[in-house]
Amino acid sequence: MSARMTRSSLAACGRNDRFGKCGDRLEFSRTQVQQTARPVIAKFRACCDELSHTERYENDTLDSLHDRPCAKDFRECHHFCQAPDFRHRLLAMLLAGMLAAMACWGCGHTRAAPSPINDRAALTGSLPWNPLRWMVITSLLDNGAATMSTLYGNEIAVKAARSGSHAYPAGAVLSLVTWTKQNDDHWFGAKIPGLVKSVEFVSVSYGLDHQPAYSYQSYQGSPLTKASASDSNSAGSRAAYLVSLRAAVLP
Repeated sequence: MSARMTRSSLAACGRNDRFGKCGDRLEFSRTQVQQTARPVIAKFRACCDELSHTERYENDTLDSLHDRPCAKDFRECHHFCQAPDFRHRLLAMLLAGMLAAMACWGCGHTRAAPSPINDRAALTGSLPWNPLRWMVITSLLDNGAATMSTLYGNEIAVKAARSGSHAYPAGAVLSLVTWTKQNDDHWFGAKIPGLVKSVEFVSVSYGLDHQPAYSYQSYQGSPLTKASASDSNSAGSRAAYLVSLRAAVLP
């Protein structure tokens, strides 16, 4: 390159027709490419600053300044901007920056993985039995109340229910646990138990007349506490409802 550089053109370092385009394009790349193009811009500006503050360039050409470190940087900057594929390289750098940003999206803000244990559905409080340790007889959904329930039974109750018997023997205990429904974080669209709404127990016994007698208890709240049995009719109807539920058919 033998183009003569004058004091005004280098001092302006951006208003010159030949080198001004380089500055403009590098400013554009600085805005678009951010980190990728900054080293090239830094070289260009450092070169301009050094050449514009020296007294030697007025009668010199760029080739005669080969002993100056910034001359090589200035050539690289000039060729970089004047190359016909400049826009293609700029676009490639833009795409590379976007891909890198997408690949690292959320690197510093990782989301904790959902717990495999549904702690919200745990039974808290003082209960006479833990029905979750029993076997399942059947389950129910109430979409209107947004609840889901599971009927559990002790060994005596489950054996009778699965045998097809319509009468539970003495010693059978049933428990209906009702939860509010919540979304499953592990499966889109699925519903799982949320907070416990109530736990009901029915114990079966027989009197001297060989007729079944049902003892009903209800626990509500958080933690679960025994509800008052002020309405005996309601307790009797709930007990009759629980013992009337048939066992789910197993495959």
